[in-house]
Amino acid sequence: MEKFDVGIIGGGPGGYVAGIRAAQLGARVAIIEKDEVGGTCLLRGCIPTKALLATASLLAKIREAEQMGIEVSGAKLNYLKTFERKNAIVQRLVRGVHSLLKAHKIEYVHGEGKLLGEGRIGVTLPQGQAKGECEKIIVATGSVPMRPDMFKVDGVNVVTSDEALDLKEIPKSILIIGGAYIGCEFASLYRDFGSEVTLVEMLPQLVPTEEKEVGQTLRSQFKARGIKVMTGTKIAAMDVSDGNVTAKTEAGETVQAEKALIAVGRAAFSDGVGLGEAGVERGEKGAIKVNEKMETNAPGIYAIGDVLGTVMLAHVASTQGTVAAANALGGSRTFSYSAVPNCVYTRPEIASVGLKEAEAAEAGYEVATSKFQFTALGKAMIIGETTGFVKIVADKKTEKVLGVSMVGPEVTDLIHEMVLAIHSGVTVNQIAEMIHAHPTLSESIHEAVEGIHKRAIHMISR
Repeated sequence: MEKFDVGIIGGGPGGYVAGIRAAQLGARVAIIEKDEVGGTCLLRGCIPTKALLATASLLAKIREAEQMGIEVSGAKLNYLKTFERKNAIVQRLVRGVHSLLKAHKIEYVHGEGKLLGEGRIGVTLPQGQAKGECEKIIVATGSVPMRPDMFKVDGVNVVTSDEALDLKEIPKSILIIGGAYIGCEFASLYRDFGSEVTLVEMLPQLVPTEEKEVGQTLRSQFKARGIKVMTGTKIAAMDVSDGNVTAKTEAGETVQAEKALIAVGRAAFSDGVGLGEAGVERGEKGAIKVNEKMETNAPGIYAIGDVLGTVMLAHVASTQGTVAAANALGGSRTFSYSAVPNCVYTRPEIASVGLKEAEAAEAGYEVATSKFQFTALGKAMIIGETTGFVKIVADKKTEKVLGVSMVGPEVTDLIHEMVLAIHSGVTVNQIAEMIHAHPTLSESIHEAVEGIHKRAIHMISR
């Protein structure tokens, strides 16, 4: 390695985006990555799981095709082809990222990077050690699945999401521990693939960070699909014998399954990165502390993405990457968590942005809410997906949208109109005055905002 304007440790969706933006701004950039570009999102997260979920969703629609007047027989899952398709998508996108780095003349170093202090980065390569000097450094080392000792993760019978994506056969039965978005997505796809699924969540509701009624809707749909849901339940012990998993709850119940998937969260990957040598301050569970400009306490060192231990989402890391890159080269951008879209790709889908109703009330707002059910929407009836709703949380005084929660068809795409609304400080009246095409799913948003003032056309406001 030589001397660079910006050195980045980690080539995930935060790191490589930061590198490309820095190069666009005229910097000479090096990215050090020990695995492969794309990080958790591309290799073991967003992309491969959504590829599997797409197959699962299509399979479910084919099985329900008779309701649409289509007679289908003999449809079955060829999981080997599904598995190969998932891998092909990942590899195509990995090649695409490499092409982008090459086009922007970014030096890609395949090795393990470590801060050495005073603007230096050390890299462990197959052929030995190397060092480089960087005017500014961005740490983007990501996160890893949490593996509590009590669950005895062995990568075969008891797995995390990493190993689950490499399973070449669908288990006949699976116990999923953790009912947040990762656990729920795997529960959804495994059930559609034919597994008997038991989903255990320690807290009172599924997807605990979402509105209560969102969790209730998902639970109801999961139960209707044959998923056994156990909320408010804590696993006390787990054993593996004869290729099967046996778990006992604190209440004394026993759950048996062929496999167990541990989805209890992710932890910032910050050990062994040289943060101590560089004087970078860490907080709870090793997460790196930064300000709104993505600066650490150590001059010239920035940090982005999952290693911050805050909102572990690829699009958050990418946006933070553009902020850090700009500031490393003399800019003064800031990052805000106020309008981050959260998406869960279960069946039905979930999406939200901004404050939940209780959060808005706790923050001191005088809250107004409105909810529109998809059961009353023409387009939802047309596509045969009427479960769910759009809920708007607004400020009575300013009429600005504070938060939106959705559960239902294609809401992971619908949410972005409301991300823009919150990001730009738009009022419910401004959205109500906007023409929404008919028949579309986006009309649900129009009806929901009209409901704030009891003016929705296709629902009876109370």
